[in-house]
Amino acid sequence: MTDKRKKKNPKQGKDADHLDLLEKYPQTQIVEWLKISSLPKSSFYEWKKKFKLMIDPDTQIKLEIRKIIKASKERYGYRRVSLKLRKLGYIVNHKKVLRMMREENVLGSKFNTRSRKYSSYKGTVGKIADNIVARPFNVSAANKLW
Repeated sequence: MTDKRKKKNPKQGKDADHLDLLEKYPQTQIVEWLKISSLPKSSFYEWKKKFKLMIDPDTQIKLEIRKIIKASKERYGYRRVSLKLRKLGYIVNHKKVLRMMREENVLGSKFNTRSRKYSSYKGTVGKIADNIVARPFNVSAANKLW
């Protein structure tokens, strides 16, 4: 489930820089880095946890979906894509494939429904008979002929 609240980008700010430094120099202990940067220990571990959560486990599947859509010239829907994914060895539910295709904006035009106003007009129905008898129906008022 996605959270609707805005999240701060962890790549911005000094916390992300500290994590990069820690990766570059693994022999240095965390306590030393925290003293140098004057960063609280709790903030460091909070950002470390957020970085782990931000890694999307479905990135490989999304790449495969894009490849399948491109190979099919954008003709495949989510059902065919999910079958192709099964053949490739990915066990993914069709509803998840549908959701990922919506997120990636690669879903076909079938799911772009529009609401229309009701109209019972069906055009001209039947044909008008020719006036073979050629009777003069000139009426001065309604219901005078019969």
